[in-house]
Amino acid sequence: MKSLACIALSAAVLLNGCATYRPLVDGRSVSSPQQYEQDLHECQRYAAQLSSGQSAAAGALLGALLGAAISGALGGNRYVTEHVAANLAVQGAVYGAAGGADAQVQIIRGCMSERGYTVLN
Repeated sequence: MKSLACIALSAAVLLNGCATYRPLVDGRSVSSPQQYEQDLHECQRYAAQLSSGQSAAAGALLGALLGAAISGALGGNRYVTEHVAANLAVQGAVYGAAGGADAQVQIIRGCMSERGYTVLN
């Protein structure tokens, strides 16, 4: 069970770096490289306010509760219930972190678009 928690935590930490995402921007929309870097840094700071770690924790909790409920409803013993809950907790953490990371990318893209840059990806 501890190793599953470590895997979930590792996934959350790795995905939490998405606030450093650099969008592909059409160079014709960049009038000043210095202003572009400043705008990008500000947009990344906005995105960093959304924590992938919190999304991972919420996903882990939901996965664990769902796993315990399903296993309990199917009449699983304590060992099976714990393992099903742990496995779904890990899956929930990974999906939660991925969702949080995707939201950070969307924030950066939108922020840069609102500042007049043509974001290509």
